[in-house]
Amino acid sequence: MSFVIGQVIQPSHTYTSHDGIPQIQILDIMQDQKGYIWVGTKRGVAKFDGKDWETFAEANKKGIHTIIENSNNEIILLPNQNGPSSFFKVDGNNLIPSKALLYGSAEYNTTYKNDTLFHLNVLESKLQRFDLVSMELIEEKEIDISKYILNNYSEQYGLVLLERTKGLERRYVSADNFELIIQTQARPNFLNVRGVGDHIICDDKNNRIDLYSLNSLEKIAEVYIEKGIVSDVKSYKPKLFFFSDGRFNYRISTNTGRLEKLNLINTTRNIFLEDRDGNLWNSSEGGVQFFPKTNFINYNHNGLNDAWFFHPYKDYYVYGNFSGGLKKVELDPLEITNIPVDKINRIYYDPTLVEDRLYIPGSSYISIFKDGFLEHIDIRRMGTQLLCSHYEPYSKQLFFGGLNSLVVLDQDNQLFKKVDNQNVLTKYILSIEQFGPQKLLVGTGSELAIFDIEKEEFKSLNGLFEDPNMAGAISLERDDQGNFWIGNNSGLWHFDVTKMNIKEVGAELIDDYVISLKHLKKTLAIGTNKELMYLDLESFYQEKEIKIKTFNYNNGFKGEEVGQNGFAIQDSILWIPTATSLISTNINNFDFDSSFTSLEIETVNNQYIDQSFENNEIYDLSYGVSDITIGYNAVGFNLPTQNQFQYKLEGHMDEWSNWTTKEEANFNQLASGEYKFIVKAKTGSSSVYGYPQASINLRVDRPFYKEPNFYKNAFALTMVLIGLIGLLVYLNYNRFLEKKEMDKQFKLLQVQTLQMLLNPHFLFNVLGSIQSLILAKDFENANKYLVSFSKMIRRYLDYNVSAFKSLQSDKKNAIKISLQEELDIIKIYLDFETLQLNNKFEYNIVIDKHIDKNEVKIPPLIIQPLLENAIKHGVVPKEGNSKINIYINEIGSFVKIEILDDGIGLARSAELQKESKKEFKSQSLELINQRVQVLNSMGEKITLSIEEKSEGVEQIITIKQTEN
Repeated sequence: MSFVIGQVIQPSHTYTSHDGIPQIQILDIMQDQKGYIWVGTKRGVAKFDGKDWETFAEANKKGIHTIIENSNNEIILLPNQNGPSSFFKVDGNNLIPSKALLYGSAEYNTTYKNDTLFHLNVLESKLQRFDLVSMELIEEKEIDISKYILNNYSEQYGLVLLERTKGLERRYVSADNFELIIQTQARPNFLNVRGVGDHIICDDKNNRIDLYSLNSLEKIAEVYIEKGIVSDVKSYKPKLFFFSDGRFNYRISTNTGRLEKLNLINTTRNIFLEDRDGNLWNSSEGGVQFFPKTNFINYNHNGLNDAWFFHPYKDYYVYGNFSGGLKKVELDPLEITNIPVDKINRIYYDPTLVEDRLYIPGSSYISIFKDGFLEHIDIRRMGTQLLCSHYEPYSKQLFFGGLNSLVVLDQDNQLFKKVDNQNVLTKYILSIEQFGPQKLLVGTGSELAIFDIEKEEFKSLNGLFEDPNMAGAISLERDDQGNFWIGNNSGLWHFDVTKMNIKEVGAELIDDYVISLKHLKKTLAIGTNKELMYLDLESFYQEKEIKIKTFNYNNGFKGEEVGQNGFAIQDSILWIPTATSLISTNINNFDFDSSFTSLEIETVNNQYIDQSFENNEIYDLSYGVSDITIGYNAVGFNLPTQNQFQYKLEGHMDEWSNWTTKEEANFNQLASGEYKFIVKAKTGSSSVYGYPQASINLRVDRPFYKEPNFYKNAFALTMVLIGLIGLLVYLNYNRFLEKKEMDKQFKLLQVQTLQMLLNPHFLFNVLGSIQSLILAKDFENANKYLVSFSKMIRRYLDYNVSAFKSLQSDKKNAIKISLQEELDIIKIYLDFETLQLNNKFEYNIVIDKHIDKNEVKIPPLIIQPLLENAIKHGVVPKEGNSKINIYINEIGSFVKIEILDDGIGLARSAELQKESKKEFKSQSLELINQRVQVLNSMGEKITLSIEEKSEGVEQIITIKQTEN
């Protein structure tokens, strides 16, 4: 197949240091599995997500010659510097150097295959092999570097070496056995060839260069040379490849069957990359050149910007704008000339071609263009500007849109104004389309109506919209099904004329004014303030699917504010006038294939996620951390002008968030547990392709006292305990009313004692002390005391329930507990009292070594009231610190419990109680005496004595040990 050289194709954009790459001399370009474009430069490396470049500070002074992705999807960077140097692995935004070293420039001494890096160590004359996952040297062998140069890797022949020969002869040999693979001739500095996925070698045949695949040694193409310039190419394989002849870059396009001449080059290393969407990237000395697959041609000439319309006329074009007047435009070569006017319109709008006359509505005149000359029809007496035009074939009249009216130009160039007497329209008519014989469909910014030409009546169609507030038609277009497409301030709408209903289409993608529409074979072109979109009409009608593809600055469409109703079609070329440039594109080159877009969760709490982290793994947050910030990013060249995301956190926020442009999500004060974060992104393609999603499983683990509902739950638990105690007291009280007087007396004493022991003042003091520890961040002690508090409450409840049950049986079996159990509860009580009194006293318990604490039985809660008496009346009023000593001895069949305090004594305590104005008086001593009497009446033998000492008070209680 022979190819014809077409026009020179310019890049849509050249990315330079002004766009964010570290330096403009490009050494390598690659795309990783996530879709990022990476470039190595003479002063560092950068990656591109389709919108922004990210650089790496650690590499800013390193020339990065080769960029590799290993099987763990980690990026490996090979520096281009002389002398020993490490190579690097990218870890988040940091670079990890290898321990193994490369010797000499990566440009001439390295090549790679999969996870293996081959390196020619010129200092030690060794051929080395490195593992690109572990970054370690795994093998090396001697090689004669005076004879061989490391060349490349072939799928068929393995590692290939190039023999050092004289002249232009090239001998390629296998590194395994040094046998000849192929021998060629090459012109010096002439043809630099680059394949996609293959290394290509050249063979000079006098005015012809044969290109071979090094993988298979099959001939790919023959390039013909005339006077040092490429004249033609004969292709043998349907393979995409690129080359340069020192003047231009060339691309063999197997789709179009052409040898395409790309931009004039200036490069020391000719690198081509075709990305996943078929876009082309090329290195240069002046930055990274980007050729989008759609091949938009941007005419950035100042005379062609701010375009309102660009209309084909015979073999040239007529152009009009807001203030620049009318121009005649020829494109090959580009020549722009003003069309002389003697009647000046301030604005020129959407024209209509009738035979060889172009009718252009304006602010003061209708300008009629024919063969380079203008004539004008004055519309000032109509009292309105004219903003659009339409030729009505049945009446053979031209209709122009004015302020709530239509202006008609008949065949005799007479003007008539059709005013809306039905008060359907309130604004300027912006679009007109034929709606059958003698009927027009007209639209304003907020109204849609039918105009009956014979009856001269307007009829509103606003009621057909889902919401009348969303009505209007800035642009109207009829498709080959006879239905209409409506563009307005709310988006894109489909008007089914058979069913007479109007429905919105593509709302998930179109969030801007739709101001221009054009039917293109099986496609609808959609123009907005920022973007160009294509809707697949075939899928819409036949498959009931909405397929929309978006083009903007990311993928080659550089225009902004498409001209209102400004689209024009000429053969297969769509002309798109915009406020910033004139753009054209060949609609035959377009397809609705889903473009590559990926979504990546990059960071959790500003920590980059390891590349080896699997989706089903659980990411554990540090212990105690409950605030989460998750960073994510969309990658691709088919993204909206501004990225939009939705997310949710299953287990915390199960509904999707609103769409947001923020590239991170924040969650605070999460409870302990496992969560799943899911995020999705809008793309430039409709939802029929699905939204790209990413997810990560998270685990939060925090101390119980830091849980979000800790204080609420703790308070609720306390209230429940108090309520239970109150309920039990109430039940006991009612039971006692039905028993004997002695039983009533015992019940009363027991209730009074329990009330004294568990009065609310004591409970809330304990809780207040625990709260103080929490506020002081003494979480260890807070936890300890809270556990002790729960144990104490449980003991009180157990003893109280057991005592209540004992009343229903013979009094000889009154409940008793072991000395050990009593000691456990009084230790808890004393610890709480020392906590509340800020360590005002210390206590000591001394037990006779002969006493078996588990065998000795005593009535429950017999010691605590005595301790309370010592603390409240002896220790608390005393200035300074105090001591309480508890001695427990066995005397015969009695257990003697002695409590000594060094408080203020009985006499001084009595005086203070008389002086006190408080209504509450401690009754602990009276109650313990009453309780001893009742217990003795039930068969126990208990004595109680209280004596004042020289320092403090001595309380002694003896309890006879009898079988329970």
